[in-house]
Amino acid sequence: MVMAISEKETAKKAWDALKEMHLDEERVKKARVQTLKRELDGMYMGDSEKINEFALKVTTIVNEIRSLGTKVEETTVVEKFLRSVPDKFLPIVSTIEQWGDVTEMSVMEIIGRLRSLQRGGVVPRRLAIADANDEPTLL
Repeated sequence: MVMAISEKETAKKAWDALKEMHLDEERVKKARVQTLKRELDGMYMGDSEKINEFALKVTTIVNEIRSLGTKVEETTVVEKFLRSVPDKFLPIVSTIEQWGDVTEMSVMEIIGRLRSLQRGGVVPRRLAIADANDEPTLL
């Protein structure tokens, strides 16, 4: 880069060369971000895949997009998880979407809730609320 600029005859030509290099770099970044977003959009969790494995794939892509200077909202990632899990997770996903505030949930919280269901364990207590008869209702 320094050689390309030092060969320019005037400061204006050197500046123009720098601008062009920067524009090319920005184009490459934008193209890479678009490729990563398409990859993320097309990603779905397999029936036998573990939540942790899928979470690693998603967060790796999201972090790469962020490292290229593009903002990815936490809510966007949470919603991606809820859309991408197999049918066996639909009861908990439906409950979370109906009773939880998805805009206030973190990715780690969603991963934890889905992981507890995958292990066949108990749904975390904070997912339960009391209905009008003070009966616990699963969230």
